[in-house]
Amino acid sequence: MRTSLSHRASEGSLLLAQVLNAHGGLKNWHRVRSLQAETVFGGPFWALLGWPPAGLDLDTSLHARRQHITLAPFTRA
Repeated sequence: MRTSLSHRASEGSLLLAQVLNAHGGLKNWHRVRSLQAETVFGGPFWALLGWPPAGLDLDTSLHARRQHITLAPFTRA
């Protein structure tokens, strides 16, 4: 009999396998060193914090081998 924890883990493993296969497999993922994307943050929540309500455009970079994400330009403290 499976517990709910092991059931979730097997669903997660299946989903991970499907995602990896859709993008070239685990061998292809091992070749990735970093990812970059343009990210737009906006909406009423950000405006309440003093950010422009029209949206904040940031360049987002992440390192694929360690927990490191950079958002730039981040012009305010």
